Order: sequence, then C-alpha cells, then structure tokens
Amino acid sequence: MNKQEAIEIIEQSKIKIANRGRVIFKAGEIIVENVQVDYVPLEVVVNTIDQIHEPQKVVVPKFRVWDTVKKAMSEVQAIVYTEERVYPFYSKVIRRYIPFSEAILMQFTGLFDKNGKEIFEGDVVRMHSGELLPVRLHHGMFEPVCYYISNVYERVGNVFENPELTEHPDFREDRND
Repeated sequence: MNKQEAIEIIEQSKIKIANRGRVIFKAGEIIVENVQVDYVPLEVVVNTIDQIHEPQKVVVPKFRVWDTVKKAMSEVQAIVYTEERVYPFYSKVIRRYIPFSEAILMQFTGLFDKNGKEIFEGDVVRMHSGELLPVRLHHGMFEPVCYYISNVYERVGNVFENPELTEHPDFREDRND
C-alpha cells in the first residue's frame, strides 16, 4: 500500500483514530488499536504515513568508550580488533589506547533527542511520561528509542557518568523479553 492508497482508505472508511490509538499498516490493510473518544485529525495521520514511507537514513557506525580504569567517557577514534584495543579521541594525535578488557563500547543509535543531542547505548532518556529509561541494544533494536518519535525523548545522562540516575524513583529498567 502506498501513501495515497492509505489516505484514501482512511477517508473512505471515515476511520476516527484516537489520540492514544495506534495505526498498523500490514499487508495492505489498516488495523486500528486502542480507539478512544478523542480523535486525531487527518493531517496527523498523513504526517505519520509520510514518516512511514520516508526513506531510512544510513547511519555510519559511531562509538564512544567508557574507560573503566580512568572512569572517563571519550569519543572513539579507532577500534583495532586484531590488537583488542580502543583508541579514544583526545586530539589529532593518538596518545594512548584502552585494552578491550578496560573498555565499554557504546554505539550511536543514529538518533537525536529533542534538544539535538546524540543518543548512545548506555544513555538514560526521559520519556514524555517522566520515566527514565536506559538505552540498550535489544533484539537488534535500540530500546526504548524509536526513529519516528526520538525527538520527544530527552537525554539526561548515562549510566556511567551519572549512576545516580539509576537510583532515581522514576528510573525503570524493565523490559519485555
């Protein structure tokens, strides 16, 4: 189903989609879940359809590293698998390396929070509900961030530089496996 067909089906069916409802496009049909009394304007649905049909961007792998000995976070300049070393970026000159045994690598998700900050594995994001959730790679996807709605999250820190966030009453580490 293309964008125009989806819009026509919505208009013909006069489907009223709730604020908290979820539209699923699957095998040429529209399934509406959690329908409530408040309705979403067609423009919102069209914007959602635009996002679904928007080409996915290619994310160049980017990492940061937590040095478990120096207790410091750095951008990664190079990862040398044959030597089992990570070279953090300090300047244009490589000065030192971190052995794999002392390094925790975190991958960039390719997403930015509502303030334009990059979101990495290990970051803690504040949801619109106020909950604090850790970002992790789970079943091939970064949780809890989503490409279509990453701009509603706010990165508030990470679990290494801000361990106090894990003790915050709003911190949730639950995940459904």
